Amino acid sequence: MDPSFREREDEEDEDAYWRERDAWDEALYFNPHQTHGAICICHEGCAIRDWLVVTGPERGNIWLDDRANDGGLLPHESGARRVTFGAWYLDWLATAEREVDGRKLGVGL
Repeated sequence: MDPSFREREDEEDEDAYWRERDAWDEALYFNPHQTHGAICICHEGCAIRDWLVVTGPERGNIWLDDRANDGGLLPHESGARRVTFGAWYLDWLATAEREVDGRKLGVGL
């Protein structure tokens, strides 16, 4: 029988699962070493963040931090290409301009 959480009926087993999961999260999944060499540049909401990688082979690319939703750390991509900081920033500016223009027109108030 698979000992996965959903199949555990014993409350003690469930508590043990969550203790193990929390320890794993703290030791590995949310370990600050996961984002060494990167700078958080944007909070998307709901604890989702964008990171600019500043060292190593991914330098200049944007990575998405979706660990709060168990989505992990993954590169932003456009098609098969990584999203660079320049492309990300120009998109961010265009979005901000549309929002400002919408407010001038009374949209979204």
